[in-house]
Amino acid sequence: MALGDRGANVRKEQERLNGLGANLVVDGIWGPKTQAAVEKYATKEDSSGSSGSSTPSTAKGKPDYTPDNNQGRFNLVGGNPDIWYNKDTKGYLVVYYVPNSEPPLPIYWEVPDTDTLEAYFGPDVEVKADLNITNAQLVEWGALGQGSSLEIPETDQDPLLSWAEIYERQAEVRPYLKDPEVIGLIMGAAIEGRSVTQAELESTEWWQTRTEAQREWAIKVEADPMSAQQTIDSNKARVVDDLAKAGMKDAPEELVAFLATKYTTGAWTENILISQVAAVTDPWSEHVMNDETKAFMSGVGEVDTSRKEEDTVRQLLRRWLGPTFGQWSDKDVAAKAGSLRNDPDGEIEFVESLKDQRMAMFPNYKDRSVSYESIMQPWKSYTENKWGQPIDELDQSFQTAMGYNDPEKARKLLTQTGFDRGYSKVVGEVSDGIEKGMSSSVRGAV
Repeated sequence: MALGDRGANVRKEQERLNGLGANLVVDGIWGPKTQAAVEKYATKEDSSGSSGSSTPSTAKGKPDYTPDNNQGRFNLVGGNPDIWYNKDTKGYLVVYYVPNSEPPLPIYWEVPDTDTLEAYFGPDVEVKADLNITNAQLVEWGALGQGSSLEIPETDQDPLLSWAEIYERQAEVRPYLKDPEVIGLIMGAAIEGRSVTQAELESTEWWQTRTEAQREWAIKVEADPMSAQQTIDSNKARVVDDLAKAGMKDAPEELVAFLATKYTTGAWTENILISQVAAVTDPWSEHVMNDETKAFMSGVGEVDTSRKEEDTVRQLLRRWLGPTFGQWSDKDVAAKAGSLRNDPDGEIEFVESLKDQRMAMFPNYKDRSVSYESIMQPWKSYTENKWGQPIDELDQSFQTAMGYNDPEKARKLLTQTGFDRGYSKVVGEVSDGIEKGMSSSVRGAV
């Protein structure tokens, strides 16, 4: 610890120093007086020469020591913890380690008397400590003291086994488990067969630096895990619904869990959740992914983004520009759909621009309110009747005739095209016309 540090560990060290005669105010703040007391009382050396190995002189910040739990040493206490000897208090410590901590983070209970020590090892066994340490080293290493070893239940089962198994999964919905100080409190409570108290949580630096929403969630999940799980499930369902409304169907389960967990645990507010749902589902949204979401999405890969309004864009293109000029790429359609989703006036402006393009395509139709489909449909019926067969709307002669907006010019072009292509109806009509013309000439000559 250093000047300015705060929290439960500081309070415990101040209490310990007061037991040695320091007369400090136990306020949980590591100030100059606390620092001076540590330096004063840390100079005491063990002149009695306890048994066991000596403390590594090179240890800085954490124990220069790898735990080596010899099986079967302890009676009554499960999990084969280590045994340390405190040279300052001349007492023994039962030591476990916070799961998944690197370097190992010790959590310890003080053996209260010789009778308890003999109950652990037997009356005639010479106890050899794994480490001989001082109070100053416990503070330096951040070791988490939990009180008397009598609070550890008598069992041959490892008290941390089940806790360690669910640690990784629980840390997602209990983010304070990633804080060593809080881990120590919860571990200690678990080993003692109880739940961590609100007062203990409130003593931690994690608590003091979190929002009210995060604190409320911590209290709820510790006090009533079943109700907390119901809240998580409810918020997952809400996120699935939000993503679906934004256009993302069948959202990946891991994405749903990520968003719901951030919101449930109080890490995100309602507004942040809404903005991140929009950012994830809509690349063209005004919202952007925050750093947490970016990091998460980088491991998920591509997901289906919103398709909302894409059908609207395609329908408008077809209506106003037809199959040729209205054939946009999927990328362009998605981009335009994104602008429509995020601009209340976007569709109106888009239609106006399409009207201008239609006017440029068919300048002989002066009314801007007349769409391509309104122009095309009657001309398509006329041409199919003229040719006597279905037509391809993209047929160049049909497009040219339609563009004339002149029935006589269109009739001549369509007749010539149908005759050149050998359409039977057109050929028959032309032949009939020629015969009638020739008959009239003959009658006139007689």
